Amino acid sequence: MTASVSRADTGDRRRWPRQPTAMPIRLHGVDRNGARFSREASTLDISRGGSLVVVREPLPDCDSLHLEIPVRELASETELRPLAAPGLQARVARVIDYGRGSMVGLEFQQRPATSAEANPLSAKL
Repeated sequence: MTASVSRADTGDRRRWPRQPTAMPIRLHGVDRNGARFSREASTLDISRGGSLVVVREPLPDCDSLHLEIPVRELASETELRPLAAPGLQARVARVIDYGRGSMVGLEFQQRPATSAEANPLSAKL
C-alpha cells in the first residue's frame, strides 16, 4: 500500500515547488548597526518564492538581504568575465546557525519572472 502525503500534512505552506539547485551567490545587506556587509553563499534550493542558502561565515543580524547572482559573459574566445546579474531583494525568514556558518531561509520580495514574463515573445512562438 502506498500512502501519499500532501504539503498541508507536512506543514509546507510554499506556493511554488522547491528545486534543488546549488549555485554560488553573494548576499549584501545592512546590519542592525547600519554597517554594510557582503557574504559569499551557495543556494541549496530555490523556488519562485524564495531560497535556502548556506553561508560559511557568520551572518550579521538583519531583516533583508540582496542576492547577487553571478553570471559569466564571453569576453573573448578564451576569457570569461564575471558579471553581476540583476539581483533579488529577500526577507530573512529563518536563520539556523551551525558551527561558523548559517543556513538562511529567504523569501523573495518580488517573484522572479518566468521565461514567458521576461520575454513575452517566447510565449507566442
